[in-house]
Amino acid sequence: MYAFAAAFLDHDQRRLQIHRQLGHPKDIEKFEATKSHQMYLGHNQAPTSSVRDFDKSTSHPFVADNWVVAHNGVLTNHKELNKKHCVWNKNPVDTSVIPNLLHAFEQKRPDAHEERIICDVLSLLEGTFALWVFNDKTGNVHIARQGSTLFANTNTGAFCSIESKGWIEVPEGKLYRVTNGFELVGEFESTSPFFTL
Repeated sequence: MYAFAAAFLDHDQRRLQIHRQLGHPKDIEKFEATKSHQMYLGHNQAPTSSVRDFDKSTSHPFVADNWVVAHNGVLTNHKELNKKHCVWNKNPVDTSVIPNLLHAFEQKRPDAHEERIICDVLSLLEGTFALWVFNDKTGNVHIARQGSTLFANTNTGAFCSIESKGWIEVPEGKLYRVTNGFELVGEFESTSPFFTL
């Protein structure tokens, strides 16, 4: 079942308000937050897992403490990662492990730089992903991919899983911070299941 979520940025507090709805993003104007907030990040959802009924708790983006993540793809080791690092995470959706891992790693290594934490977490993920990560403490947005598609407009800082004219494909195994464009800020061990040239 299709769903859409948007993260709206509150300019005064630099905090995200997340709204999820069943249906298509064309209905975004129905969100009350559009009157006082700017849409900042979004995610269209067409679930590939067994969790197919719309439920806000199983719809992107997922949140753990100050970490907010949305992802396209299929993670094949999320159950193992939950058992090893995030036993509190009972959400059945594979993506939910990512912000929980980020939170767990940040708690274990509070002096580590956020990009190091993100790269360490992404190196653990098996399967495919194209994702955005928002850190509510720093206000930074990062993007990365492994196997899934992710394209970027280097002039505007926009990104999407669908290629548009003039956009570039984000390389696998690279972490980018989104500013007015894209800044390469790290690399992670990519275990892409696809052979790429």
